[in-house]
Amino acid sequence: MKTNKLNQSAKYLRTVLLLSCFYLSVFGLKATEPVNTTFLHCELLKDPAHQGFEQIIMKPSLAKGLNSVRAFYHSINGLIKSECENQPDHFTWKNTVPDKSKASVYIPASSEKDVTENGKEETSSKGLNSQKMDGKQAVFETDSGNYSLETKRDWKQGILTDEFIFERASFPESHASTIAETPKGLVAAWFGGTKEGFPDVCIRVSRYENGKWSEPVNVANGIQNDTLRYACWNPVLYQVPGGDLLLFYKIGPYVAGWKGWMISSKDYGMTWSKPQALPEGFLGPIKNKPVLLSNGKLLCPSSTEKDGWKVHFELTPDFGKAWEWIGPVNDGKTINAIQPSILVYKDGSLQVLCRSKNRAIMESRSKDNGLHWSPMIPTSLPNNNSGIDAVTLKNGWQLLVYNHVLPPKGETTGVRTPLNVALSKDGKEWYAALILEDSPISQYSYPSVIQTSDGLVHIVYTWRRQRIKHVVINPEKLNLVKIKNGKWPEKSRKKQVW
Repeated sequence: MKTNKLNQSAKYLRTVLLLSCFYLSVFGLKATEPVNTTFLHCELLKDPAHQGFEQIIMKPSLAKGLNSVRAFYHSINGLIKSECENQPDHFTWKNTVPDKSKASVYIPASSEKDVTENGKEETSSKGLNSQKMDGKQAVFETDSGNYSLETKRDWKQGILTDEFIFERASFPESHASTIAETPKGLVAAWFGGTKEGFPDVCIRVSRYENGKWSEPVNVANGIQNDTLRYACWNPVLYQVPGGDLLLFYKIGPYVAGWKGWMISSKDYGMTWSKPQALPEGFLGPIKNKPVLLSNGKLLCPSSTEKDGWKVHFELTPDFGKAWEWIGPVNDGKTINAIQPSILVYKDGSLQVLCRSKNRAIMESRSKDNGLHWSPMIPTSLPNNNSGIDAVTLKNGWQLLVYNHVLPPKGETTGVRTPLNVALSKDGKEWYAALILEDSPISQYSYPSVIQTSDGLVHIVYTWRRQRIKHVVINPEKLNLVKIKNGKWPEKSRKKQVW
């Protein structure tokens, strides 16, 4: 214990207690020896007129990467005990306050009303009183006893994992990620380099193995010859059932002038084939994953940005050898849309959701395996002229990841925050589910989403153009609130029955 005298004439003597503590990892394993870093900070107030610690101030401070902490201290009045659990969707703090002591307890929350004690509203718990909000922490006064406080983070229910694929890299910018499940685990890819469009921008790949992501590896570049090099753009991964892992990407000096390329891997992303150019005029999937149709053909959602933004599709019956062009779906004048994402319904019909300059996510539908499409129309959801992605879940619901941002009046582009998740049964009526990011700093954009064989949902996206974030969701744990008039609901309290 370290004592710091703040004021000799003061009635109270303030001391600081640094607790060396054992900690639990995400796997529930105890460390073999005490940790010297201050994982939990408790500030104690002592009245010289009384023995022992009369007033305790308890503020949790978890070290980076630490999800659980257990800390103990034997004061003159008895055992002071704290157990913290910090998860993406909730924070739990169990405290023991000894006899003849009181405590001021700080817990992360957006409101005192968000905090429960032993599963009950704090107002119904004896010995526990709400005091105030201190920034993003609720402050409670407690008598001696045992307390179990919990706060559930709004719009975070169902999130199991929230992590970066890499912490540091040799390249300053990363963008446009994609993810696929292989028989050997997850594989993610994105483009990274000095800055989008710079010649040194390459396609980077990371594999999830042994509980962590591998270091990013450069698997494709835009070198044309000894003196000419272009940037790489928008990788898209697709695992052929029982076959190779495909990686589509683009090379070019700018978007309207890029060309489609692909590489493949027979060992699920460890090694890759030589680059192969797609036939002239074909780009492959432009941003979002292809969908394998019931007839065995692979339908690739694509688009062009010449003479307006236009959505089209590219169909391949043999996973990249032969190609057929379908579209365009829109004229690129009254409706400017790109980067479609394909959804599949139980009756065999298809729907695409698209990024646009029309201030809304646009949609079109097909009843003949994508050969013909209905006129493109706006959905009820806003679009900030940024990429989106969607996936059809095993239960038939549609899950969409996007920035729920309506651009300012008269403009077609808005900020790329927050990043949201919404669900729908029919692609028309949408329910708010999650807010993955809501910081006003920088951008959170260009998501890619899949559902893996275990039923979990995996999302990767751009984090401030610096790193790639990976979030894992249990869709059965989501709280759904109906989105009315295109406005995101204020709270995620209402439960939608699946």
